[in-house]
Amino acid sequence: MPGAPYGNPGYKESHNWETSVDIWSPTVFNPVFFAAKYGISDKSEAQLRKQWREEVMQSDDVAPNCKQGSAGFSLNSYMAKNQDLSWTGGSCSKLLRNYLKQGILAGKDGGTNVQIRSNGESEFGVQRTELDKDTVGKDSIVPAQKYSLTFWAKFGDVVAVDSNILHFGNTEDARSPALYAKTSTTNLKVSISQNNLPNFECHLDGPTSNDEENVGVFKLKQWYMIGLVVNSTGADVFVDGQKQSLYTNVADPDNEGQTVKQAGCNNPDGQTTVPAAETYFYMSDPWSEPARCELSLVKYYRALGLTEAELGAQRRIELERVAPDVRTCLLYTSPSPRDS
Repeated sequence: MPGAPYGNPGYKESHNWETSVDIWSPTVFNPVFFAAKYGISDKSEAQLRKQWREEVMQSDDVAPNCKQGSAGFSLNSYMAKNQDLSWTGGSCSKLLRNYLKQGILAGKDGGTNVQIRSNGESEFGVQRTELDKDTVGKDSIVPAQKYSLTFWAKFGDVVAVDSNILHFGNTEDARSPALYAKTSTTNLKVSISQNNLPNFECHLDGPTSNDEENVGVFKLKQWYMIGLVVNSTGADVFVDGQKQSLYTNVADPDNEGQTVKQAGCNNPDGQTTVPAAETYFYMSDPWSEPARCELSLVKYYRALGLTEAELGAQRRIELERVAPDVRTCLLYTSPSPRDS
């Protein structure tokens, strides 16, 4: 039973005693995410809960058009991944009731992401991994051309060369993706292999100087949520729920052998490479110096491009779990607040 019955100590409004399920369980519903996903800005939490009940339990909607109440679970995914639920006809209300009453206990999958742990830990320091050593359970990651990868990072120091944070690929040049802290900074290099450019990479820079306050995009010893949203020809990067300005280096048409910066992270002449199943996911890789940073809550959302609003909501939701003091963190990208 989900809790105490009406009138008894411990009773909560969320208990639905006709079906003995809690339709507002945090597994399936978070008001912050729900409001962000559907662009709702003028309702209280009580009103959001009411809307969730009406749009899922009191509607005739069917999968794949069920509303989604949390980043980590989708009724549409639950239907797609469990063929034995065909008896529901895809009814959103039946799917939700079944999951909360039976599916969750039976271990049925309706998740939208895989949390990638290092040796079973969700928070850990980045370390160079031996070649072909699986520390994350690589068979649980099903690769896709389009995906979102989110994680929290805290840099302890900079490294005198480009240093690897994570790398999804079986060889040094197979990067789907690979992320690096650039030489002597916390600036990011994002590599996303393309069918015509295996080493296609994009950059995110911030101000740098000789003091700890200006080592790049990220200040040292503070947590930041990073979101990489990859599409068929490139990617976007978000930091603390805000979309960043990336650039690529392209050949300078006026100066042979030189490059110039081109805004964006897009390769219109190619396609993002999809790695094979059971590809190694390193944190960090065997070929580079490891970045001096810690990671937490690394999540891979297959075939799902999270929006800026959704990433901002997830940052708020995960904030207390990762680092309550992150509220005081400052993100320095160009232009910096110091430039104003």
